[in-house]
Amino acid sequence: MSAAPAEPEALVVLVAGSPEPTDLARVAQLCSQARYVIAADKGYSWCRRAQVVPQLYVGDSDSVEPADLAALESSGVARVDLSWHKDMTDLEVAFEQGEAWAVQRGASPHFVVLCALGGRLDHELAVLGTCRRYSRWAIDLIGATQKVQLVAPGAREEVRVGEPGEVLSVVPLADNTSISEEGFEWLLDHHVMDALSDRGISNIVRASAGAVVRCHGGCAAVIQSLRER
Repeated sequence: MSAAPAEPEALVVLVAGSPEPTDLARVAQLCSQARYVIAADKGYSWCRRAQVVPQLYVGDSDSVEPADLAALESSGVARVDLSWHKDMTDLEVAFEQGEAWAVQRGASPHFVVLCALGGRLDHELAVLGTCRRYSRWAIDLIGATQKVQLVAPGAREEVRVGEPGEVLSVVPLADNTSISEEGFEWLLDHHVMDALSDRGISNIVRASAGAVVRCHGGCAAVIQSLRER
């Protein structure tokens, strides 16, 4: 019996509201490649500055700029308006909506999250936690100075990253995360770490074709500096 065909992958871009946005030219480029763009609250302000019209806005409108909120009212963009008295962040609702949109079309979402890194540490940690909960799908975060790729069994178990001499880090986002690393100065083989362990910090790529990070269990963030690239 032949295997069932793999579901097509759909690029879903989520634009969040960090005070330290992703480069706006990069925002425009990635949104132009997406099948679906969701702005989460102040993310709509960053979309407008990047001249991007999202397919959906979600949020309680507590951080979007007033002028942008007024423009949203007459834009025709679909909306999921949220109460500020809620249990989920705007970004988590954006993930929920993006997942539903892709699955309804028989596709696997590949999430690219923009303008979500930097700013308040509590928000940044919560962003990584939300991404971990959705790591059954491929997820990339691209900020002003950092790129993060999640690896977890399922959608994306491994990534090949970096150039010789580049320094990058692998940070587990869950307890009992098992990681192997090849092509680095320091190698790991099914090494088990708890959440936020520092064992994978600041490793150096040595392989000419880039290094490989493989996740056998749990979930980890592979972090690169955009300033060095």
